[in-house]
Amino acid sequence: MTFLSVSFLGLLGLLGLLASTPVYSDNTDLSTEDTKLRLNQISAVTFNEGQPIVFSGKLTTQSGEPIPKVEIIIKSDATCPPDGIIAKGITDKHGRYWIYTLTKIWDPVDNMIKAHAEFEGSKEFSSSISRHEVIVVFPVAGESC
Repeated sequence: MTFLSVSFLGLLGLLGLLASTPVYSDNTDLSTEDTKLRLNQISAVTFNEGQPIVFSGKLTTQSGEPIPKVEIIIKSDATCPPDGIIAKGITDKHGRYWIYTLTKIWDPVDNMIKAHAEFEGSKEFSSSISRHEVIVVFPVAGESC
């Protein structure tokens, strides 16, 4: 019987690699170019309600060319707001985005959500979704979104 031995540092290295890995689009429309959307790891995963949070990343083609001036949507798996959209922003000329918002109690049950970035696509580019980021927001004023 063979056992797999993984060191704690090795596991942290693997998790770091996974955290920086972009998710690629699933392009079934051959008339649009495939894209990849990266959501950078958020420096802190716990926040008090009302604290600012920044979602940042980059949208490029599969070949690495930036996609400027398109909308990026930050969505969560929470029930609040009903459409899941917690913030929106636009990419700059280098395909980068920084989307600022104030944290809210998006999930009043356990205060934890999984958020991701989405590009809905265009005539030239296919849609894509980033990996998820876990965020915990502790209630302060008791006000939900």
